[in-house]
Order: sequence, then C-alpha cells, then structure tokens
Amino acid sequence: MFILFSFIVMRMSGAVFFNPILGRSNIPGAVKTAFVFMLSLMMYMGIGGELQHEPQSLLEFGFLLITELAFGFVIGFCMELTVLVIRFASSVMDFGMGLSMAQTYDPQYNMQVTVTSGLYYAFFVLLFFAVDGHVKLIEIFYRSSEVIPFGMVKINSELSAAMLGIFSQAIVLGLRFAFPLLAMELVTEFAVGILMKIIPQINVFVVNFQLKIIVGMMILLLLFTPMADRFYTLLDQMFAWVQELVTIMG
Repeated sequence: MFILFSFIVMRMSGAVFFNPILGRSNIPGAVKTAFVFMLSLMMYMGIGGELQHEPQSLLEFGFLLITELAFGFVIGFCMELTVLVIRFASSVMDFGMGLSMAQTYDPQYNMQVTVTSGLYYAFFVLLFFAVDGHVKLIEIFYRSSEVIPFGMVKINSELSAAMLGIFSQAIVLGLRFAFPLLAMELVTEFAVGILMKIIPQINVFVVNFQLKIIVGMMILLLLFTPMADRFYTLLDQMFAWVQELVTIMG
C-alpha cells in the first residue's frame, strides 16, 4: 500500500536524518537514504501492511506526512539533547581548566568545539555502538508502530511541555557531569591563594594557569572510568526520554 509505505518512509527519514549519530553530516546522503529505505522496507513487511486511518484528501495526506516527519524530529531532539549534555559539561570543564580557547573544528555542527568536548563526544559515540545502542534505537523505531499507528501521530501542548522538561533535565545533567572537575579547580584556587599569602614573591598568574591545567588533566584521567559509567547511564536516560515522548505522541 503506497500510503502506508509513504508514512513509514517519512517516519524513518525523520528518525535518521535528524539523528546526531546516524544522520551525521559527514555520512553521504546516498548512504543515509539507502538506510532509510532498508528500514522502511523491513518495517513495512513486519507490520503486515495495515493502515488504521486513510487520508480523505491530498491536503490531509500531506499533513499526516509532516506529522510523521515530526515524530522523527522528536526522537532526534532527545538524542541531540544527550549530545548537548556532553558538549555543555565538556565546555564547562575546559573553561575551568583555562582551555576554552583551545578549540577544534567539528564538521557535524560546522562550528568550533573545545578539545575535551570532541574527545568525550567521540567516546560517547563509540560507547553507543559498543553497547548496541543502534540496535536499541532501531527496536524503538519498530515498536513505535505499536504505540503510534502510522498516520496517527499526535502533536499537542503536552508534547511541548515534555520537551521543555527534558531540556531542563539535560542542563542539570551537564552540570553534574562537570561538577567533580569544577570542585577540584575550586580547591586549586584556594590552594594558590594560600600559597600567594605564604610566598608573596611568587608569580601567581603563571603558577595558577599551569596548575589548573595539570590538576584538570589529572582529574580527567581519574574520571575516565567513572565517566564511562555515567555515559552508560546517560544512554539509558536518552532511551527513557525517547520512550516518554513516543508515549505522549501515541
């Protein structure tokens, strides 16, 4: 059925092209299109070709296609906020270490990002595939057809409120990620202040800058294993956000 397959293609297109991992800008468009078509074909064969509501006009058909695309955008929004947690926390950490000006180019967002941000983002993407996050995500795509039949996506004020709530949760999570390093940098500031009182002749600006970098690097190394556990928890939180919004749209 052409109408049903069109709905599936639009839902999968939004879920892939708005996805910060599966839809990266450096992935060729032909590859992403082929992936969308493959997912759509598998889902079409899996759900048995049933459609609960058929559009009665071309205008309604176009509107339903847009709502299916919006469904994929909502999933991409949750994943984008997960990446925002990492970006925000890394930027705060680099600012605390005095490395906020040391930036590299990120082709995904076409902007400059801090060194720690790029490192943690790469680590998060590797962990995402290592724990079969892509498999879990595809499973959510498939299960969404049971919660939200194709052509029955609901866009309402409750969805907007939930997205704002998730955004605020992401900011809090980012601060929690950065807090250990910020706490140690604060202790370092106190130590340098005491050292300046004891030895007034010391060049506090040179010592403080170098000490903050050294302490920051040591904390990053010590936090490498705990950060992996936090990233794993963040992945679980991301999937929980996705399922929450899918339920609201159902």
